[in-house]
Amino acid sequence: MAPYSFVIAGHTYGETASNHVGLYPPFQAKYNYISSRSGIEMCFLTGDMVRKPSIRVWDEVDVDIDSLKVDVYMVAGNHDLNNKPLYVSRYGRTYFKFTYRNDLFIVLDPIEDNWNISGEQLAFLNTTLDSSAAGSDNIFVFFHQVLWSAGVQEFNHISVNSFEGRALPINF
Repeated sequence: MAPYSFVIAGHTYGETASNHVGLYPPFQAKYNYISSRSGIEMCFLTGDMVRKPSIRVWDEVDVDIDSLKVDVYMVAGNHDLNNKPLYVSRYGRTYFKFTYRNDLFIVLDPIEDNWNISGEQLAFLNTTLDSSAAGSDNIFVFFHQVLWSAGVQEFNHISVNSFEGRALPINF
């Protein structure tokens, strides 16, 4: 089977002070490159696709995503979920899984419980891993927050741009 690639892009609304509508123009400038690479088969937008969610803003994001010409998977960020009912009505659940070429892809939503994976979502994760991990070639897990940096000495040099909504402690 031929190898494949995917793109991961986060904070695609761009800079906080920017006034554009849709995805960040410097990210859009990479669309031709992404489209020209035959091995790139999908893209993960890892949160904060919009700064202030509204129907109009999400409509513009959808237009931008359609012009990317690869399958796009949304990983909700804190800004995106400032209007969670709108997000869910447009894009569905904020955590999900799928298999592609025998690779398991898991999208999680730590925002649901203050940077923790708990309750139904933890049950979903455990069930997914129990049923699919052993038969998968690779497992990719996506979420918006930088959960893995908390209290790990080797990551102290990485600065997180926000701890909004983060409980102490977290269960990651």
